[in-house]
Amino acid sequence: TILFEKDVPVAHTVKVTYSAGRSVKVNNHSVTSDQLTTVTPSTDVKVEIMPQAGYHIKQVRLGSDDVTGQLSSNILTISSISANKDITVTFEKDALVTHSVKVTYSVGGSVKVNGQSVTSGQSATVTASSDVKVIITPQVGYHIKQVQLGNEDVTGQLSSNVLTISSISANKNIMVIFE
Repeated sequence: TILFEKDVPVAHTVKVTYSAGRSVKVNNHSVTSDQLTTVTPSTDVKVEIMPQAGYHIKQVRLGSDDVTGQLSSNILTISSISANKDITVTFEKDALVTHSVKVTYSVGGSVKVNGQSVTSGQSATVTASSDVKVIITPQVGYHIKQVQLGNEDVTGQLSSNVLTISSISANKNIMVIFE
């Protein structure tokens, strides 16, 4: 009697497809999108997915299966690989984080936030972590008496009638008194 046994393949491939501007490693080796990486059968394969700043991983598919929930610290582990694998990674741009700057001021001038005119009692929307310029312009015959940021008097921080809020990280209230 002669028995035939199927040969065990000496290698499998892993192909990762992803959008440009991000990076992926297979077993600690950087790979380009659609590049085939050869791996040893019956070994664990680690696929490290690194979104660029401002992006996050939306979905990871192994073949047709969504395996996003199996990521641990952005690493997908394929245990004891036994066949060729296709992985598709979808990245998504992070939502823009914003804050509001509410401006209240008395008669006698106007206020702009990052160049946008703001009616007294209204708010301007600004991007989080950006520097915000509040331009305070008194009308003829008026001057700036006081500027408050929250409960803090910041009149002394004005430079040429401009208040700069560095790297804004929360909603702000500004009150300007002209006289």
